[in-house]
Amino acid sequence: MKKKRFTLIELLVVVAIIAILAGMLLPALNRARESARGSKCLNNKKQAMLAQIQYSGDFDNYYIGYMQNKANDTTAGLWVGLLSCRPDAGGVYNVQDGGYVGRASLQCPSLKARNAPGDASFDSYHSVFGIDHSPADSTRATTLGDYILSRLQDPEYYVFALSRMKRPGDILIFADTLKVSNGYSFARFRCSSDEETAGVVMAHGGRTAASFADGHAAMHTGKELNAMPYNLKFWYGGTDGTVGN
Repeated sequence: MKKKRFTLIELLVVVAIIAILAGMLLPALNRARESARGSKCLNNKKQAMLAQIQYSGDFDNYYIGYMQNKANDTTAGLWVGLLSCRPDAGGVYNVQDGGYVGRASLQCPSLKARNAPGDASFDSYHSVFGIDHSPADSTRATTLGDYILSRLQDPEYYVFALSRMKRPGDILIFADTLKVSNGYSFARFRCSSDEETAGVVMAHGGRTAASFADGHAAMHTGKELNAMPYNLKFWYGGTDGTVGN
């Protein structure tokens, strides 16, 4: 018996069907992949806040604020090193390894990072998500508390006093960040009207993974964060560098 062969038209129909199915499945797969990254990022923010809570238990109810390694102004090493294990700890303040959280928990999986968690220079500005680097302001102090304290050694670097927080659940500590000029994540952001070249980024479908002083983490839009209240006039939406408010 003669075997029936597919005609060219039939083969083209099969190819077209496969292409249609692939076109339907790929967006769903991409959404699932991004959802998984968002869940991982949210868990990382929770782990970072658990590290802050453990740190505060050892150091008189203070959270680490933004600080950098004074021996090398190109790194954010001090706050990163105080929370994670940093083999090259040192510099002016002679920071010892923190060990409160693994380095991989200080990155957003949806954003590009310059250094991997195992690199000695992991504490680069462009390897970790951001911590609040805002000077104290009267408006926020009235609503949320006068909890931002400057270090005596250098007034630009801060610690956060838990005893002065009025609404810990609304006090933003960590968020996804982007340095627009190079496309990397960045180690700090400002909750103020001071314009910077880096800011909170909506890295997960129009939302950022954020964690707060009471230890909880959640996905938020920029408008939701500003309602808490903040003045995040210069966060960057998506990855195109556009500014939202």
